[in-house]
Amino acid sequence: MTIRFLSLDGRAALYVLAAGWLAHGPWDLVHHRSGRVVPRAWSEWCGVVDVSGALAILLLA
Repeated sequence: MTIRFLSLDGRAALYVLAAGWLAHGPWDLVHHRSGRVVPRAWSEWCGVVDVSGALAILLLA
């Protein structure tokens, strides 16, 4: 089994990280609306943290 790693320069890596966190926000919204998988308060909290973290990364990049 071969494991390959994606290597990016610093700025591009920050954009990829921010995109992943930003994409996780709608995922949390789906769980919040459905009321399944995790308690609603957890998905709400996680969505706020994810989107806030992504915006912070983008502003500081």
